[in-house]
Amino acid sequence: SSLDQEYDYVIRPVTYYRPSEFHNVTSSDLGAFKRNSFKHENEIRVILNDVNLTDEPGRHIRVAIKTLVKEVFVSPRCESWVRALVEGVVRTHIGDVPVRQSQLDQLW
Repeated sequence: SSLDQEYDYVIRPVTYYRPSEFHNVTSSDLGAFKRNSFKHENEIRVILNDVNLTDEPGRHIRVAIKTLVKEVFVSPRCESWVRALVEGVVRTHIGDVPVRQSQLDQLW
């Protein structure tokens, strides 16, 4: 598995909704729902089922990032130096993963 086996977790796609449908969001959607305007992200989330809640913000979880990240997209409006910076960070920390310019601006 790509995630630390020490924790009980669920991996699920984000549910996207129109603001007028917000009242239909169920408790199983909590932590994994966003407005329809973000649907282009096609996001998945890892949700911890942690019964040992503390006051500490966040949780450090070991992940095998090379198996989780298949490609990285940068803004269609980012400058070339930003893309080069992202490519360098990806190469250093993830490895051979393509960095692509998003085509999101062509959808509108």
